[in-house]
Amino acid sequence: MLVYTAAFVAVTLVGFAPLPDRLERPLQRGLLRPAAWAGGRVDWTAHGWVDRTRRRLGTDPRFRAFTRLVLDDAVSAADEAAGYVGTVDSPAGNDPCAWTERRLVEAGFHRNPTAYLEYRERGRREFEHSSWALRSSVDADHQLHVRLFRSGGSVDVYGHWEPSVAAGGGHYGRPDYRTGVATALAVFDREGIPFGRLDEIGDAVPDDVAEGLGATALVSQDGLE
Repeated sequence: MLVYTAAFVAVTLVGFAPLPDRLERPLQRGLLRPAAWAGGRVDWTAHGWVDRTRRRLGTDPRFRAFTRLVLDDAVSAADEAAGYVGTVDSPAGNDPCAWTERRLVEAGFHRNPTAYLEYRERGRREFEHSSWALRSSVDADHQLHVRLFRSGGSVDVYGHWEPSVAAGGGHYGRPDYRTGVATALAVFDREGIPFGRLDEIGDAVPDDVAEGLGATALVSQDGLE
């Protein structure tokens, strides 16, 4: 996991460097080779320290100056209206986040160590539990990025489609929520991951946010067209 994380951190930093494309892309692809090797040998559910480290870097005052300098803050609010995918209900007796993470790994997702840390306001600021990416290959041009937020005994999932981390500065600030939500829903449907959501993708928000907007109920997966 350390090899994979180090490779993606290096690729991200190269992406921010003012290098010509003829040098940048070959260098990034070379750096990603060890990530491709390591990715197939990692039990992704066993490395929660990656996301705990992200939360610490994003919230601990001792590290805030560093994250602002390197990544222009690296902490942002979740777009709940556009990015809400669904709420996953795990089987009774399971930790909801751990169960959902295991299902994501089975679907081909990897932890996303260089993702911005996102939060939502619920009386107090709640930070994401973990961040995951699904790519066709380790050096793919685009990726599906999902974030998990603990919500009592359930997990709220947010997602978007975006340029891969190898795009450097082009990776940040260019999310396609509609494509990401639709893609995540297709993956959940394919994998049989149980979830509830509002039936209109464009208006999809978590239940407590929906109440403030006049929407009332989540529908089951079977109720989706």
